Amino acid sequence: LSRPAERSATAPVNKVEVGDITPRFETRTLANGMKVMVVTNREVPYASVQLGIKNGAWTEKNRGAASMAMAMLTKGTASRSEAQMAHDLEFAAINLNGYADMDSASISMGCVTDQLDRAFDLIGDAVCNPAFDANEFGKLRKQMRAGMVISQASPEYLAEREMRTRLYGAHPYARDASGEIADVDALTVDDCKAWWSEFAHPETAVLVCSGDIDADRAVKLAETAFKDWKAGKG
Repeated sequence: LSRPAERSATAPVNKVEVGDITPRFETRTLANGMKVMVVTNREVPYASVQLGIKNGAWTEKNRGAASMAMAMLTKGTASRSEAQMAHDLEFAAINLNGYADMDSASISMGCVTDQLDRAFDLIGDAVCNPAFDANEFGKLRKQMRAGMVISQASPEYLAEREMRTRLYGAHPYARDASGEIADVDALTVDDCKAWWSEFAHPETAVLVCSGDIDADRAVKLAETAFKDWKAGKG
């Protein structure tokens, strides 16, 4: 084959423009030791917030405790029942979810800008005053178990579990952060309380705020929301 004479011998590629794509951010530290990082973006009136804790499932004594504890944060507080928490979140269209992986744990939040005060109040209440209600724990455990029965019967899960076992052996990475069905069945609400009390502390946490929020407002909201979260041994 030969290239037609009218066809260019070089690819029609535009000149590459070199630019700095590093996001601009500010970092502050609250009195309780929690770091706050803010990446401001005013494109849309929406803000995302993620509270990351530098301890994950690898720290737990009972498998699945970290994952279950993080999920329990949205299931009621000392001042709000699970139903009230769900109502407040839905009424203001606020997303609030807790989860854990092997290396860390997080609770994430998202809302339109005019709901930031309410949203920070809710995430602060969830973190500072978790109820760990036994009845809500029982309901959540049934939900998680039902999901596991389905997912752990899939070829994808079985293949992934086998690969993790072969790769990591006795290392914590060999298992899923949520544990197996037997692990969830063996968990108690006290296991969740114990993990949260020992490993969730502000000095090992980072609050990352992005979107339509600046550093001064983020710090002011965080100071109010997390003022009762005391430093510990985590």
